[in-house]
Amino acid sequence: MSERKDEDEQVVSLLEEAPRPSDAAGLSSCSPRIVTALYCSTMAINGGMVGAFGPSLETFHRTTHLSPGQLGTAVLANRLAKLFGTVLWAWYAERISASAARGALSAPLMLRPHAAMAVGLATSAASCAVIGFTTSADALRFVVAASGVPYGFTDSACIMLTLWLWRSDAGRQRGAVAVVNVFFTGGAFVTPILVAASLHYLEATVWPAFHTLAAAAILAAAALSCTPSPAPERKSSAASRSTAELDAVSSESEPSELLPKGQSRAGVASTGDSGGGDKGYGDEGGAPTGRL
Repeated sequence: MSERKDEDEQVVSLLEEAPRPSDAAGLSSCSPRIVTALYCSTMAINGGMVGAFGPSLETFHRTTHLSPGQLGTAVLANRLAKLFGTVLWAWYAERISASAARGALSAPLMLRPHAAMAVGLATSAASCAVIGFTTSADALRFVVAASGVPYGFTDSACIMLTLWLWRSDAGRQRGAVAVVNVFFTGGAFVTPILVAASLHYLEATVWPAFHTLAAAAILAAAALSCTPSPAPERKSSAASRSTAELDAVSSESEPSELLPKGQSRAGVASTGDSGGGDKGYGDEGGAPTGRL
């Protein structure tokens, strides 16, 4: 019994000491605050794109001759594409989490999380650049709709990666998630001001706000591509099963588990002694009389 217990303890220790993907990538050498700041900048860019669309619709109508209904449909398509990007991230996160549970450093044919986010930000930068200067109705509708995919992907990625990054400290984890969401609101607040300023001072143009977002997205993508990604949270299911089996075997060797609930071995022994040897309560034969 003791040999089996020692073997199970060794298995548990090996699972706990197995290297995580982030350890192999050297995340410990990079400050979590720096990584969180990159997630904040990504959320600010996403919020900035959302905030810039509304004040720019009149300019889009004037330059591309799209009707308000057509522009509204393009924005609706953007939100549906954002939903698709969110589902895409969920599928991607499930893949890399399953690979981490098997001990692999990355899923087959899958980019690491920060590299995938960098691709999404680069796509957002290209979309903002096109939106800023295009006069084609078809190009504008396509780019506005397609930009929702990287928006949904990186938006969900920032939240989940923040949870993975700060999983060892629940208090800071909650605070980091709150701060990341605040930066989304900040981006959505600042870009309408930029659009209004460019409309007022730059002959009714909106390209400065979108090109500023494009430059910020390129910088954030470059920084993320050079930063190690946090590892998915692995659940040591094998270790849990081994511990559960060990407890089950231990409980089978304990005779107290076979006694009625609330009655211990000490109580049985004291009851037997008080009745005189093998006798219990009741008559001299040791059997209960059943009489009141």
